[in-house]
Amino acid sequence: MFCMCNPVVPPYSENDIVLMSKMVYGEARGLPAEEQALCVWVVLQRTEAEGKWYPTIEENIRVKSWFVGFDDKHPVLPDIYSICESEMYKWWRGEPPPILPPYCNSVPFYFFNGGGDGHNYFRREW
Repeated sequence: MFCMCNPVVPPYSENDIVLMSKMVYGEARGLPAEEQALCVWVVLQRTEAEGKWYPTIEENIRVKSWFVGFDDKHPVLPDIYSICESEMYKWWRGEPPPILPPYCNSVPFYFFNGGGDGHNYFRREW
């Protein structure tokens, strides 16, 4: 018989998914889903890199100047929310970050910026 006595809880909350969605909206709306997912993984990799950044998703998103596209006033679009939720679940399950040449060629990647061609490019060092 199955028991839900101690259900496993992911290390992120509904609020984290909403904040991540607002960040992705500001940083990558209009880009393909695969590129939006890379933005999610920047935050997740920072969150798990102990001692380098902050220990929570919210703290990493809210640092001024880290994600200039983040704004609490941004809408939460269903398609972006779904991408964020899916990528965060993959992270929780222990899946590795995706690689998407030419935008992202290796892991880990902690930074990204626009390349002037409408795409973000991801890298380990600033």
